[in-house]
Order: sequence, then structure tokens, then C-alpha cells
Amino acid sequence: MNRDKTEPLRSLDVDAVHRLRVQIREFRIPPVQDALVLGRRAGVGCHAIRKALHLLMAAPFVHIELDDEIVSDLIVRDTVLRRFPRDQLVTFVLERIKPLMGEEEILHLEIETEVDLTAQTGDRRQDVFSDRP
Repeated sequence: MNRDKTEPLRSLDVDAVHRLRVQIREFRIPPVQDALVLGRRAGVGCHAIRKALHLLMAAPFVHIELDDEIVSDLIVRDTVLRRFPRDQLVTFVLERIKPLMGEEEILHLEIETEVDLTAQTGDRRQDVFSDRP
């Protein structure tokens, strides 16, 4: 490649930076950690995936059918929905994940949930785990 003949950048207006980070590892059992987002025209249907998860994993998953032009289904580990409201998760998937996917894709989600608990006694709030009044 002749570096002397490279053209200068025509425009300095850059709206996005794209990065790719790839982790390579062996196929894992269980194949799903927390959730799957299924595109409307995914190669494997929701029924087949749910059956496979039932056979491969002891943890229960919840099926959420969505009425959307791109995303057809969300399959979420039951424990995630005990820590995070279902409707907020659906909203998050439709607003943040959907724009990143095609209707033929199935996306694997690793979800970290964090819950802060406080207790209120009288007019004071205190940390549930605090020994102090």
C-alpha cells in the first residue's frame, strides 16, 4: 500500500465510534445466562428455544411475548424478574436493545441486577443492614 497517496479526511464530523470486543470461549452449558431476545424472523423459534432451555437448565425462565415489528419474544431467567420489574425490562429491551438488532437475530443478554434496600421507621430512614439507630 502506498501511504503517500492516501487521501485526507474529507469531513471531521463524526457522530459515532464503533468498537468490537470479542471473547472466544467454548460452548457453555447452560448456553443462556440471563435472557434471550428473539427477532421476529429468527432461525429458531421461541417454542424450540424454550424446550431446549427446559431440557438443559434447572433454572426456570419466563417467556414474554412482545407485539413488535422487530422483537417477537423475550426469554428471561425467573430470578432476574424477582429483582427487576418486568415492564421496565421490556421497555429497556425495546428502547435500547431493539435498535441494535435485526429481526433475524437472537441476542444473548447477561444482566446484572442490583437492589438497594432501606427501611423506614417513623420519620427516619435507615439502612436495613445497619446496626446503628
